[in-house]
Amino acid sequence: MKHIIFSLLFIIPGLTYAQQAPAPKAFVGVQVAAQRYQVRYPATGGNEIGIVPWMAFAGYKFTPRLAAQLGVSYRKTSQNVVPVQGSSSERETYSHLALPITLRWTLTQNLERRFSLDAVGGVALLFSRHKYPLFVESPTPNVMAMTEKLTQPYLTFGVGAKYRLGRRIEATGDLLLNKTTRTGGRLSPSFYTLGLGIRYGL
Repeated sequence: MKHIIFSLLFIIPGLTYAQQAPAPKAFVGVQVAAQRYQVRYPATGGNEIGIVPWMAFAGYKFTPRLAAQLGVSYRKTSQNVVPVQGSSSERETYSHLALPITLRWTLTQNLERRFSLDAVGGVALLFSRHKYPLFVESPTPNVMAMTEKLTQPYLTFGVGAKYRLGRRIEATGDLLLNKTTRTGGRLSPSFYTLGLGIRYGL
């Protein structure tokens, strides 16, 4: 009987440890997000744009506190314009793809708490395209289809929040500042990103 009891004392802790799988390191998620940027095309000038209403992301936790994350969001808008008085309307299109690449460091001291805050910093790459009609008079009056493409880097930094809903699921929120590396014009060089969503550990 004593041998059985001693055997159980060694076996039970081992079974308990085997059942406690390690916390997921890779994760994916989606946020309802609003991102603001400034686009300055060489030919048509600058304007402030918004990318809504969503952002998908994936990431990896290197340590319990440090994680890297890649986000992606896209928006396309279009409208009818009249290049010159008396002509027929033409289509003008704007498309924007944002890729924020960030590192996230958990600031909360006790990692066992459900709620935690992150310091967030990185780079956001904005790929923009503008297709528009241009009226030309020489050599013959004509409307030409023009395209402008632009890639702009932004510094992005701010705070993030997480609330653990389960072992794999967390509610997330971000408040970030996007600072353009280019200057000029009347528009402010700093813009914001707001996001609320869900993160799932793989």
